Amino acid sequence: MADAIIFDTHRFIKGATEAGLPSAAAEFLAKEQVQLLENNLATKKDIEDLRAATKKDIEGLCAATKKDIEGLHAATKKDIEGLRAATKKDIEGLHAATKKDIEGLRAATKKDIEGLHATTQTDIERCKSDLIKWFTYTLLVFAGIILAGVATILQLFLK
Repeated sequence: MADAIIFDTHRFIKGATEAGLPSAAAEFLAKEQVQLLENNLATKKDIEDLRAATKKDIEGLCAATKKDIEGLHAATKKDIEGLRAATKKDIEGLHAATKKDIEGLRAATKKDIEGLHATTQTDIERCKSDLIKWFTYTLLVFAGIILAGVATILQLFLK
């Protein structure tokens, strides 16, 4: 520290003893205060020197950072252009392959639908036949039940 910081120990001790502090304690506190001030405080010149050195360091770092950013920008731009071209080529390849796959799926789906249609028609015809049989059998059973009920009623009334 270039400039000394002035601390009036006599005034400090006098004020402390007048406030009721013992003289030995006031002297101890004054010595400790002087030591703290001399070892731990910076002067205006110290701060100005530090500010100038820091400003110079920051300017140097700004210039270096700007140069690094410009280099990274150019490299990134080049990488992006390369990726753009590769991606475009990949997309074109995928488009052609997807179009071919879709046409194949379309033909297979159409064939499957036609097969399912024929099977469904056969199943419908078989179900119709089965329903007609069950309906006929059900009508015959109900007719038999009704005739048996009528016969039973007639027997009961004729007795």
